[in-house]
Amino acid sequence: HGHADALNLGLFAKGLDLMPDLGYPPVGYGGWLAPKAVWYKMAASHNTVVVDGQDQVREAKGECTLWALGNCFRAVRATCPAAVANAEQFERTALLVDISPEDFYVVDACFVAGGTDHTKFFHSFCGELTTDGLNLAPTEPYGYATEMRNFQSDPAPAEGWAVEWKLADPFGYLPEGKDVRLRYTDFTPKCSAGTAEAWIEMTMYGQGQEAWIPRVWVRRQSA
Repeated sequence: HGHADALNLGLFAKGLDLMPDLGYPPVGYGGWLAPKAVWYKMAASHNTVVVDGQDQVREAKGECTLWALGNCFRAVRATCPAAVANAEQFERTALLVDISPEDFYVVDACFVAGGTDHTKFFHSFCGELTTDGLNLAPTEPYGYATEMRNFQSDPAPAEGWAVEWKLADPFGYLPEGKDVRLRYTDFTPKCSAGTAEAWIEMTMYGQGQEAWIPRVWVRRQSA
């Protein structure tokens, strides 16, 4: 089986999964067709771009068009327009660049054409989220039966706005006292942007526990 997660991006570093998939659908909340189980399979629950609020075609085939390994960088590009209804282009390029033996940044560029509403979602894990360059105010939820809440929006964010996670470590993977942070900086022009919270189930030692994790979204709409 598969999720509607074409061009989903993940990131492992610092002893943590910094951009985790939400995982196996939590069928214990009413079965496979219950809202929380369906949420885990939706495109909007992944680190990818959603077109017109719709889920992707799960059987679509994509193509890797770039794969590069350098001394201090790695790069990959993939394209899969067949995953999105009426899409002319659905492509993502990611470059991981070392700046020291311990630290790095990722250049992440999504190219989408087709439809009238493009929304990119980005999440890490549990933690404290701070913003820089966003003037946030409460706004309407994204909708489309997604399990998200507490939407905040800036209709005209500053160029190069950013958010930073001070990540929690609820499962004890890190050495005591280690502070891991993830910073997201965005340069998308002519868009709105903001934050929200997404529902997840955290499972540890066989015990289900519900949580809400912070997310970032970038949205461009046009007739």
